[in-house]
Amino acid sequence: MKKLILILATLMLVSLSACEHSPQVPRPTDADFDEFAFPYEFEATDLFGNAVTQESLGEKRAFFVYHWATWCSPCVGSMPTLAELTSEYGEDVGFLALLSDFENNSANAVNIVQSANLPDNFIVISANAPSVQELLNDIKTGFVPTSAIITANNDYPESITGKIGSEHRKILNEITS
Repeated sequence: MKKLILILATLMLVSLSACEHSPQVPRPTDADFDEFAFPYEFEATDLFGNAVTQESLGEKRAFFVYHWATWCSPCVGSMPTLAELTSEYGEDVGFLALLSDFENNSANAVNIVQSANLPDNFIVISANAPSVQELLNDIKTGFVPTSAIITANNDYPESITGKIGSEHRKILNEITS
């Protein structure tokens, strides 16, 4: 029994000392987020018939890309939170939504967007437009909703699957504060 306790104590000390010496990854600071142009070239039409291109998104500190579908309850349930985030961070962050069922359900999508009071700077385009396939392939996880936050230095390389929440707000705070 004493040997078992001694072995367990030794393993704990070794694991604690290993953690103590692991390098700390520095978090991005405000100075790390210069404005930049959206890194994907594309041409599309939004839900309201407006032309949208890489240039029309302008330069921002980050771009929030949201892949969704009208039939997806968590996607639609995230819309009020997306409206808040777009209103709060829209000067520094561009918001672009890729709608999977754009061609079949654009009228329903318009109702969803308007019901959630999404601001005009929340742009919804088709996820099926040929020119957005590179972007979609880079952020796609195989699930909706999926979101990605793109910065000039790729500080947040992993897409986030699931409903929009506090994790997204935390990242946007890091970028904009």
